[in-house]
Amino acid sequence: MAGELLSVKEAGLALGVSRRRAEALITSGSLPAERVGGRWIVTASSVRRLNHLMWREAGRPLSQATAWNKLEHELQGCSSSRAELDRRRRQLRSRAEHNSLYVHPSQLEKLANSPDVVVSGRRAAIAMGVPVDDDHNLDIYVRENDVALIQTRFGARKVSQGENVIFHVVEVSAWPFSPQDRFANGWITWLDLADREDRAADTVLDRVIGGRIRD
Repeated sequence: MAGELLSVKEAGLALGVSRRRAEALITSGSLPAERVGGRWIVTASSVRRLNHLMWREAGRPLSQATAWNKLEHELQGCSSSRAELDRRRRQLRSRAEHNSLYVHPSQLEKLANSPDVVVSGRRAAIAMGVPVDDDHNLDIYVRENDVALIQTRFGARKVSQGENVIFHVVEVSAWPFSPQDRFANGWITWLDLADREDRAADTVLDRVIGGRIRD
């Protein structure tokens, strides 16, 4: 199924959206696609990935500031069911703009230690003492006005495959971290791992909630 090729119409049906909306998702870069013979072709795996991330309830997505406020006041300490947590995860996706890029492996450690970023993902989980392995990928939060400089400094670039850094870009006015924060907290770490369907997400969630998650 992962390697199956779909037309725009088929992708829209799988996502529960119109053909026009599917085309808009392709144009915006949210749904990766390739031109073949004058028409867009989408892989089933790309559709499945986007389906995992889409917010499906009525109304506009939350602003970044509102998403961070909800994360702090509604998600912290939550021990809801897995279905409710997944609903909240989708809703809080708008906390940042999420860009997958490639940085040469020799620069990853320097990037992770940059004072302008806050590290999330598996590295943050390890810093929390969660028993997961470093997969040599980075999740980092960056202020919007620092992105261009950081990407230039570390040679971050878009590639067709093999991305190893996710830049979670936050508007300056919504930036939720304090100057001493080096790592994201447990809930943010879980959100980032769950968004990319990393199996370490459940291990982090067990630590954050204390094993009280309900199916």
